[in-house]
Amino acid sequence: MKRSNSNAPFEQSGARAKKAPSSNLKAQFTQAIMKCCKFGESKHEMKKGTEDGGNGYMPSAPEVFSDNHKNGLKTFAKQMAKFMRNNYPDVKEVIRIKIRHWNEFLEVKSITCSSETLTLYCSYVRKMELIIEEHYKPKYPLNWKKRLIQPDSLKTPSGELLRVQSMCPMHFDKIMKYSKRDGTWSRAPISWHLSRFLGLRVAEAESMRLKNIHLDKPGRWGFGTADIVGKGKRFREINIKSQECRDFLIKIIESDNLKPEDKIVGIGKEHINKHLRRAMTHLNLKREFYPYTSTHSIRKLYSQETFRWLIKEQNFSETQAMQHVNNQLGHSDERDPELTAIYVFDIKRELERKKAEKAKRK
Repeated sequence: MKRSNSNAPFEQSGARAKKAPSSNLKAQFTQAIMKCCKFGESKHEMKKGTEDGGNGYMPSAPEVFSDNHKNGLKTFAKQMAKFMRNNYPDVKEVIRIKIRHWNEFLEVKSITCSSETLTLYCSYVRKMELIIEEHYKPKYPLNWKKRLIQPDSLKTPSGELLRVQSMCPMHFDKIMKYSKRDGTWSRAPISWHLSRFLGLRVAEAESMRLKNIHLDKPGRWGFGTADIVGKGKRFREINIKSQECRDFLIKIIESDNLKPEDKIVGIGKEHINKHLRRAMTHLNLKREFYPYTSTHSIRKLYSQETFRWLIKEQNFSETQAMQHVNNQLGHSDERDPELTAIYVFDIKRELERKKAEKAKRK
């Protein structure tokens, strides 16, 4: 008997079998989603005689009836494709994705996503199973939804979403003092200062070069500017807003005798994060206050301090301050509503809490 090749791509049977596309996972997901779009057709007519009812999409059928649902699935599939590429590069076909891959992906998302978002993502996984089976006709059922586990949304010790958590200024000062007296010299604190002063992601701080700093260009506040290429290769110009930041940059440039092409930090992001985690652990900050976040909490500290400074010192309205912070952080314009919730509302809640406590004392 001839032995079958279990690793053959997209092994299928029957007259309806389709050949696997010779493209990446993102393209395979997208192709399947687009083939299942049924714009202009009656969803309610198709529901007759099925277990589906009520409003919304059909959870037990592969059809997609709206642009919003299609776009949501495509964005979700893009994230999964990136996760697989980074963690399981040997998986080249979507039908080779296992339920353990999906569960690991959701566990990663639980660090930054709310319970509502995780519920939506689980519905997308179930829908993607139907779409993939409909389009690629695998020989065996995928069985993703049967063992799909929705994780709990991880929170900070204070009950906030992890992406909302901001580092306390006092904790930042403790970390900087520790790094100065620590016996192991590292250039990682330079990166932490860049995140605090300029709101840089750790990868942006790592890649920043002397030629990106323009202290002879006044910028909006008169202290200079910095050119940054961030996520999606989006360019932005950051306005240096304090003499303290300007003095710090001058000190680093002069003490290290940097040339235009030299990197400001000079070490990789994995070493930057490792040194920060070590400092936070030594100071008992990691477990008690920041179990799942580190550099991002410093970037968040920049956003909150800048937001308050713009309103208090520059007479910006809340909307203007939010838009400016949004631009300086390198977020796309469509992230405004999310930025409001993450970078502004939590500040308001804290101010309202303090106001209420003050009123009670009176």
